[in-house]
Amino acid sequence: MDAHADSARISHSRKTLVLIAAVVAAVLILAGCAAYAWHWYTVYFTQERQQPLSDSQIHYIHDNVQEHQLSQTFDGYTMELKSSISESDCAYVTFGLTGPEDVDFSTILDVDSQESLFFERLKVIPEGSDLPAIVISDFVEDGDGRNNTINIVLRIEPNMVQEGEPAFGPGKTCEITLESITHWGYDREYEQELLSTKYAGQTDYMLEGEEAKRVHPQTVLAAGDWKFEIELKQADWEMVELLSDSVSAKALVTRVGENEYEWTEAVETITITSIQLRPLGITVTFEKPEPVETFDCVFLDVNQSSAADQRNSSDENDLFLMMKDGTKVEFFQTMGAKESAYLRSDSPIVLSEVDYLHLSGGVKIAVEEHAP
Repeated sequence: MDAHADSARISHSRKTLVLIAAVVAAVLILAGCAAYAWHWYTVYFTQERQQPLSDSQIHYIHDNVQEHQLSQTFDGYTMELKSSISESDCAYVTFGLTGPEDVDFSTILDVDSQESLFFERLKVIPEGSDLPAIVISDFVEDGDGRNNTINIVLRIEPNMVQEGEPAFGPGKTCEITLESITHWGYDREYEQELLSTKYAGQTDYMLEGEEAKRVHPQTVLAAGDWKFEIELKQADWEMVELLSDSVSAKALVTRVGENEYEWTEAVETITITSIQLRPLGITVTFEKPEPVETFDCVFLDVNQSSAADQRNSSDENDLFLMMKDGTKVEFFQTMGAKESAYLRSDSPIVLSEVDYLHLSGGVKIAVEEHAP
């Protein structure tokens, strides 16, 4: 299987492909194919973030992290393990990629170029785990002014974490494998030729076989197998409490039905009593909504809950941090919460650069007066 399918539906965005992949992965997991599902989802659909890291986030990673300084070279391409930043069940690892002098990575950083880099295989195995971790990669500017260098930031989350047993920490290693760096190109001229001839006037069409390969040619830049084994030490993080009084917000509430095998879901208003902001996420504590006897759990981000009714999806019902430079940091809640929930951020949070926290339901909480 290619990292990018031979057929490409032009009218759909990459975000749609990620959603489809997540649904397929979920179905495979329910069918008992968890290892294959997450490997398929990880390698083929989660290698790039939708929104690039901001300059302050990139600097934060480099200024506040554990340094490693390990490197390997294949076919003239050097991968240097620069640094990592981690909590008990999430880590950001930064690599520097240096190609030959005549290589130009600048088009990769241009979101309008439709070109990208990916690895034929990108696998991370935390010590003691039988399943590959979930990995999302982000190719970002490294700031040295050279076109043949680029940084790669991996966000790593273990698939399964035993309760009370962190995946990362002192004395625990993590094996990272990056295999065959590949360039995914874009032939705009050939695509326009197809649009003006074979697919003229069509708004929904499928490129198949050789057409798809010509529009987005794949070129293996280096057929290496970069492997790194590192210890991800948990840092002593600063925490900021955002609430002095409780606030109300929307949430997707799951309730027990008439018997133990029935559940109902609805968007309800809940009372939040504490929001603790840390560099890799937030912990939200809330009061159990009445009637307590039927309450099961809460998803705080109405939009991102896989069970949420799409009719309720809107910017109003999104939970995110807005940074001062306009960058939006999203959150993900892995499971329903009983009394408090920890939501992982999609990129490291520079506390001093946060403007406000937006809760589902539209409530905005200014962070500036609380941040260091």
